[in-house]
This record gives sequence, structure tokens and C-alpha cells, in this order.
Amino acid sequence: MIADKTPFEFLFQFLVLVQPVFWMYLYDWDHGFKEWYKWIFYFTAWVCMCGIIITRFTVGFYTSVILIENILMVCLSTYLYNQRWSIKESVCLAFLTVFLNSFYWESILHGAELLQYGFNLGQLVQYWRLVPLVFFLRRFKFSKDNQDQIVYGLMLISFFMFIRWTLFKGLSSVPIYTLTRFCAMITLTKTVIEATLSHNPVDSERLHGAAATPQR
Repeated sequence: MIADKTPFEFLFQFLVLVQPVFWMYLYDWDHGFKEWYKWIFYFTAWVCMCGIIITRFTVGFYTSVILIENILMVCLSTYLYNQRWSIKESVCLAFLTVFLNSFYWESILHGAELLQYGFNLGQLVQYWRLVPLVFFLRRFKFSKDNQDQIVYGLMLISFFMFIRWTLFKGLSSVPIYTLTRFCAMITLTKTVIEATLSHNPVDSERLHGAAATPQR
């Protein structure tokens, strides 16, 4: 509930929810970054992670573990994207992927909730996390194999959820949920990397150029 949040918690969660708009704008910004900027990015991520570990920083339902996991996922996704595209595109795609993943890895639970209780306004925040999907669909064409990967990912997520609520019932959910999040994120990242570029000339020229002549 909004009334239960401190001003800082509300601001933090608001910034988390609107961040995709920034990354989509930055992606389309017609200005490249030198490839060595990636070391500044990774160093900044490392400093933030160390700060969270030392201070045990928590804000709202974002525990220290969740914050660290998200930093690691963004870094890993950025590294994978950077094998094909420039650091600017890679960072933008990584943040959008991790944001979308926050819905994807829980999609089985969201589907069950929708079937059991129907749709309500409280779910708008959850479905807002699908915004990056519109961005990806506009810029990439996903083949049948790409779509199958997403389905296989959902099957793996379902398996992890099943063993969480059967074999590991009553135990800490952190390890199995962490594994699920990372597997789902890697699935999404791999799918985007293997998708074909859109026919948008601007996107195609930028991404082909970044792949063919990376700035080192």
C-alpha cells in the first residue's frame, strides 16, 4: 500500500518502475559511447554491490539479496549482449531485459492469480513490467525457434516452482528463486541475441554497425 511506504521507499520504487522509459530513450539516442566505458559501468556496479553488502541496504520489499541479484543479472546480461553489440546498446538492452524478467520468471504465478482472482487494479504494477516487451517486438523479429525458447524457459520455471513447493517446502526459497531468476534472465537475453534485427533502417544500421566495428 502507498500509505505504508516512506517517501524514500515510494521514490525508489517509482524510479524503478519508470526506468524503462529512460533506457528506451538512451537506446534511441543517436550518440555512441566508447567501448572502454564498460569498465566504468562494471566498476560502478561493483561499488554499489559492495555498498549494499556492507550496509545491508534494504528499501521496501527490495532486500539486500534482491538488489544484489539484480545488479549481477544486469552485469551478466550486459556482458552477453556486448559480445554482439556496443556497450551503450548492451546496457540498455540488459536493464530492459532484467526489468521484463521480473515479470517473466513469475509469469506462472501471475497466470494462476489471474485465473483464481481475476484482474484487479492492483495488478497494473505487475503488468507494467511488460513494457519492454513492446520495445523488443518493435525492434526484433522472433522466429519460431526464438518463441520456442521462451516456452522452454516457462517450462523450466514451472519445474523450479514445482520443486520449490514440493521437495523444498518449508525451506528457504532464496536459492531456488535465485536460480529461477538467473535462468529466466539468460533465456530472455539469449532469445534477443539470436533474434533477427527489425527492418527499421535506423535500428539495423546502428546494430549492424556496432557489431561490425566495435569501439575498443
